[in-house]
Amino acid sequence: MTARHTLTIPDGETLMSRVKISAAQMKALGLPVYSAWPDKKAPKLKAPAVTIDQHSVFEAACKAHKLPKPIPEYQFAPPRRWRADYAFMDLDLLVEIEGGLWVEGGGRHTRGEGFCRDLEKYKAALVEGWYLLRVTPDQVWKTGQAFEWIREVAVSMGWG
Repeated sequence: MTARHTLTIPDGETLMSRVKISAAQMKALGLPVYSAWPDKKAPKLKAPAVTIDQHSVFEAACKAHKLPKPIPEYQFAPPRRWRADYAFMDLDLLVEIEGGLWVEGGGRHTRGEGFCRDLEKYKAALVEGWYLLRVTPDQVWKTGQAFEWIREVAVSMGWG
């Protein structure tokens, strides 16, 4: 079953496979926004939220920022089942979106055992030859800062 995640930032939830995103958040990611009400007599409503695939939004934002195409949920150290949220193969770069930062009592990534498991996973990524960029959901879905950072890393590696 596909989980849903309502994108109202700050959220602190772990990213799920589907998101709801507002027109303002799409603009922040550099994505085109299309109005459902083309005539001027349309009722004034809050910005409509549309349900779209989180990976499609991330990929479209990368395209809008002229970045390489990411691979979602990339298993980087078989036989371990660790997955990175996104992998940029041309850059040897893994991007991890760290959710649960603002959850009362801490989220999976900020509580003791989960934090220690993440450290083991990140060490394995480095041993396998990957660079690792950790970002927050706000930096991806609200401000788009993560895409600027990915671009900065890509340029420093001679890409683009």
